[in-house]
Amino acid sequence: MAASGMLRRWFCLIGMLIVEGVIFGLAFYGIHFCRSAVWRDFNAAVKEPVTVNALPYSTLINAAAGEFKISPAVIAAVIQAESSFEPKAVSPAGAYGLMQVTPGTWREVNEQIKACSGRHAGSCDSRCYTDPALNIRIGTAYLAQLYTRYHGNMVLALAAYNAGPQTVAVYGGVPPYGETAAYIERVISASYRFRHKRQPDYERWTARWQAAGGLVAGGMLITAGMLFFTGRVLYRRYRGWLWK
Repeated sequence: MAASGMLRRWFCLIGMLIVEGVIFGLAFYGIHFCRSAVWRDFNAAVKEPVTVNALPYSTLINAAAGEFKISPAVIAAVIQAESSFEPKAVSPAGAYGLMQVTPGTWREVNEQIKACSGRHAGSCDSRCYTDPALNIRIGTAYLAQLYTRYHGNMVLALAAYNAGPQTVAVYGGVPPYGETAAYIERVISASYRFRHKRQPDYERWTARWQAAGGLVAGGMLITAGMLFFTGRVLYRRYRGWLWK
């Protein structure tokens, strides 16, 4: 190929890479916009005065919701995501019960709300951790503390509940962990289901933007490879980067 043709290809590839970069940026913004819209709608419903019924432990959930001013649907959704309503569940990390509370968190929260006061002598143990009434009350109290800490942002509260407040502080928001993002989405979806409401149809658009972003990213890699190859040929032909 003539040198002029190679140069035209070089500049054409640069233009393609710029256009693909812009499209990729739009896809990234589209994902962020759709996800933020779902989160805003979810946050607005956190204190809705509703009750959950026909669920395991619904009486305990509604009582904890009234005490700590958190939507029963959100509490039930956290239980669904954490333990699938299994009161004896124990995680590999040592979290217990319906809301998967760790012993350290249990001690801190229990000192404040005295959930176990008068129930037994000595420290709490696994019998307390797996007691449905105690676990729901402690877990909801902790979730309410996080909700207050993040100024009414339940999405951040859920991120901290899953990944820890320190991790949220490090990243200044929801950490970029697939597990945490999936956890938040599971809780949000379940909360809509328990409220008998349809979730805003942003998930379909999010999936489309993600697919588009993946395709464009692949195209960018191919274009960058072709750009590198063309530049290498031109470099060898001109013995440097000064092309005429």
